[in-house]
Parts: sequence; structure tokens; C-alpha cells
Amino acid sequence: MTNKLNLPENSEVEKYCPNQAHPAVKLVVKTNRKTGYQFLGCPLWPYCAHTENIPEEIKMRASGHPTLPGF
Repeated sequence: MTNKLNLPENSEVEKYCPNQAHPAVKLVVKTNRKTGYQFLGCPLWPYCAHTENIPEEIKMRASGHPTLPGF
């Protein structure tokens, strides 16, 4: 599955930044300007440089696929 989802830039997801200095900050969708690759990042950048791949569950929901209960 590719990561070209065209999710809205800076939209919050139900996932929190793991940085202990600000544990109640939700991650947001970011897009690499050169490649179009989307990922999750902390909105407090440049103070927090945490990034991670978008979880499969969010990718499936964004592409219109149903998710299984409990996953």
C-alpha cells in the first residue's frame, strides 16, 4: 500500500506525541514537499522532532476501507 493518501495537512489524529515534555499533544499529518510522502509529526516542531509512519488503521479509514472491531 502506498502512502499517497492526500490527507489534509495538519489534521490531528487520535495518537499522542510520545515526548514526555508534552504528552497531551496530538500528532498531525505532515507532507514531504519533495516526495508527497505523508507521515505523522509533532505540531511543536522544531522544538520536538518526533515523526512516525501513518498507522495502517488510519490509512484504511482514509481510503474508505472498513476496519475490524478491536484492531
